[in-house]
Amino acid sequence: MKRGEIESPWQREQALLVELVRLHAEAAPTPPSALLTVLEQAATPLVLTDPNQPDHPITFANRAFQELTGYSAAELLGRNCRMLQAPETDPAARGRIRGALAAGQEVAVELVNRRRDGSRFRNALLITPVRDRHGRLLSHLGTPRALAVDTPVTAGPAPPAGEALWRSVFAWLQEALLLGEALRDPAGQVVEARCLDVNPAWCAMTGLPAGTARGAPLRQLFPGADAARIGQVARLLDGDAGVVPPWQVDRPGRCYEGRLQRLEGDRFVILFTEVTAAREAERRRAALAELDAGLGEGGAPAEMARIGATILGRTLRADRAGYGTITAEGASFTLGEDWTAPGLASLAGDYPMCIFGDYGPVLLQGEAVVVEDVGADPRTASIAAMLQGAGIHALINLPVMEGGRLVAVLFVNQAAPRAWTAEEVAFAGELAQRLRQAVERRRAEAELRTLAASLEQQVAERAQALAEARAFSRLALAAVRGIGVWSFDVASGRFTADAAIADLYGFDPAELAAGIGREQVLAQVHPEDRERLQAVMQSGLHHQGDQELEYRILHRNGRVRWMLSRGHTHFAADGRPVRRLGVGVETTRQRELEEQLRQSQKMEAVGQLTGGVAHDFNNLLTGIIGSLELLTRRLAQGQYAEIPRYAEAARGAAQRAAALTHRLLAFSRRQTLDPRPTDANRLVAGMEEMIRRSVGPSIALVLVAEPALWTVLVDPPQLENALLNLCINARDAMPSGGRLEIATLNRRLDAAEAAAGGLPPGDYVTLCVSDSGSGMTPEVIARAFEPFFTTKPQGQGTGLGLSMIYGFVRQSGGTVRIASTPGEGSCICLDLPRHAGPALPPPPSGEATMPQGGGERVLVVDDEPSVRLMVAEVLEELGYAALEAADGPAGLRILQSAAPLDLLVTDVGLPGGMNGRQLAEAAQRLRPGLRILFITGFAESAVLSHGDLGPGMQLLTKPFSLEALAQRLRGLIAAD
Repeated sequence: MKRGEIESPWQREQALLVELVRLHAEAAPTPPSALLTVLEQAATPLVLTDPNQPDHPITFANRAFQELTGYSAAELLGRNCRMLQAPETDPAARGRIRGALAAGQEVAVELVNRRRDGSRFRNALLITPVRDRHGRLLSHLGTPRALAVDTPVTAGPAPPAGEALWRSVFAWLQEALLLGEALRDPAGQVVEARCLDVNPAWCAMTGLPAGTARGAPLRQLFPGADAARIGQVARLLDGDAGVVPPWQVDRPGRCYEGRLQRLEGDRFVILFTEVTAAREAERRRAALAELDAGLGEGGAPAEMARIGATILGRTLRADRAGYGTITAEGASFTLGEDWTAPGLASLAGDYPMCIFGDYGPVLLQGEAVVVEDVGADPRTASIAAMLQGAGIHALINLPVMEGGRLVAVLFVNQAAPRAWTAEEVAFAGELAQRLRQAVERRRAEAELRTLAASLEQQVAERAQALAEARAFSRLALAAVRGIGVWSFDVASGRFTADAAIADLYGFDPAELAAGIGREQVLAQVHPEDRERLQAVMQSGLHHQGDQELEYRILHRNGRVRWMLSRGHTHFAADGRPVRRLGVGVETTRQRELEEQLRQSQKMEAVGQLTGGVAHDFNNLLTGIIGSLELLTRRLAQGQYAEIPRYAEAARGAAQRAAALTHRLLAFSRRQTLDPRPTDANRLVAGMEEMIRRSVGPSIALVLVAEPALWTVLVDPPQLENALLNLCINARDAMPSGGRLEIATLNRRLDAAEAAAGGLPPGDYVTLCVSDSGSGMTPEVIARAFEPFFTTKPQGQGTGLGLSMIYGFVRQSGGTVRIASTPGEGSCICLDLPRHAGPALPPPPSGEATMPQGGGERVLVVDDEPSVRLMVAEVLEELGYAALEAADGPAGLRILQSAAPLDLLVTDVGLPGGMNGRQLAEAAQRLRPGLRILFITGFAESAVLSHGDLGPGMQLLTKPFSLEALAQRLRGLIAAD
């Protein structure tokens, strides 16, 4: 509203009500029940509708609105406000309401309404949209005024003035609130703003008593409130403010943000919200961005470590930070240049590992050490005097592991005791990981450059030697990297080579110089590469030109070595192949360095996107923690009605977190699969109805099934999940509808087709999902399986769908193929290896039951107390007797005792030097026939795979439902 325009008390009060509704909707951190009470008891009739649901249903109507209309809250909720409109209402007024609601705008209209008893009244209605701080539409607020009635209506109390309404909620609000007044000069210009009142939360924020604040100018209360701020107050009160920038208030260790709200006359309020956590999170994000930029500029590893330490110390407002490396034998710690606050000495130098005192073994095991007071913490008590003498009273030490070995330590020191927050420790850990990846990538690049220079020198030397021999001159020039020479005589089948090739294979040089048989050479080739090498050799005996192949050799000392070989065949005048000559070079070290570089680049890419994943997890954890806190609070209050809703919300958020973890593990191929002989036709048919519901009626679904489809050995739920993901992606590619086809077929791959997909030749079952949608460009296809890559708008996809599918299929022994043309649709095919055997029948349908035990005794071994407690509680509830152990040795002692046992439930990854698989093997030796159930959180699949399970063993993946645990226990005990 511009200066000079008249703003009615009604509109000013509406603005205050909108702010109260917004605060209630955001529920941060004001208790929702407090503001709801204010709205419920307000003398002004008000009603809220939900614009985000079909037909804008009523979600709230206060007592004054119920008295005006004659309807109870139960009769109003869920219905549209048009139920109150009489037939004689002007259609133009109805049209104005519809248009304003659609556009999210405020509208004032006059209607004819009818009460529950049928009586009419003229209603002056003001409808205002309520938006959150980010501009998202939350609800519509309607405040009716009865202008006239056809039957007498008792006039209610006058609506409260704006200032009175705000004063009524001062005590309710836990956010700091200041009520102010502007002072004007005789010309009407605002010259000063002063405080009229403050609430207790404001006093707690500033440390000033209310008596000191009342009547004080804002310049005195906020030294930073310069003339520009007073000008903002003036523009707000004169109606020219637009969007008023928030007031920033910084206290020691705290940050607040204030929002101005106009009241009646020259009154206003400022509502302050603490934004300390958000500011600190933004500082940490900016620091990580600065780190990435600094590390990307190049430089030696020591310079990169200095950059990381400087950013870490400055961001955490610490007194010292540094990055030191551990020698290969683990005997000493070397600290280069560290970052220190002014007046604090550097600690750069070489130290023995005893410098870490009693917590050195903890670092060696890869665990972070966080100490708030070195004198009070038992881990540092023995070296407290030494640490304090160096200006260290609090510390964070973060180990950097590589290949299971401690290779570096990132540390932060404080010259006084300090309580480190979890966010600070997590930030330091993230910075340590990024710094280590960058340093290792730089070192790998340097090693690759050194290796390349060495190879070039070797190539030059070898090329000169080979140039002296006419038979090998052309090959030497074509394969400039060659360092060994070999020859194969076609007629005799004898293979000869020099000492360099003999060393690669592990043959005796004299033996190889005299010649050995072809089969002897092939026997030393890796089984997975043997068929490719034979194919190249056979092709070379029939075609002119050079052939090149890189393959693995099983050296006689047991080590796998890589060799790049290039050969050429000499033919007789009649076209018969006579001799095949070639050169070869070992590429093992180059392969290892390239793999290290690829892994480093991959981890860097994942690290850069960890913030987005962490954001998703934080949202889910907020739902879990908040629901549990509310559940606990309601239990303490004796209010049990909403407990199921909070419990269901926590469980739903936990299940979504588990699903996100599952997708990440599927992408990394670290999930534990439960493969079973599966009929893919039956699986697709069972999902048909679900897929139809998911894609909607505008898409025609067609199933094309191979009549005699082969069986595949695959994890059925994972295949179902992959198929559903592909169908949803196809649906999103056809926003206007189209055709979706799911086809199965048997496919036999020859050597060339298999090699193109990185598969061995053989029989495969193919599952294809085709759509008539927008298609993909070659650039998108090339990146389709990358983690976190998505073409969907931000917030509408994690970018893990196709990478998860690719990881699952590759882990199952197959591959994924994409064929697509922009504008003509896409076809994605999963090739899975054929299984020799019939498919298992599908599991029985129906509700899961909780089978009861019969007093059997079960030993539960898990290092996580919460998991141990949960499993033991379920066992006791189901009628079993439970024994508990926290690690492998403790479980072994129980197994060695005379205690009767019917079943062992054990985690796979256990501390104490004995993992779950080793404990199970010991259990079966001590107690033959003992049933064993492994429970695992995916990541231990390198220790235990389902294909290695012996008789009487089964696997259950975390997280699992109680019904699944009960079914698996009963099945194991009953399987005699």
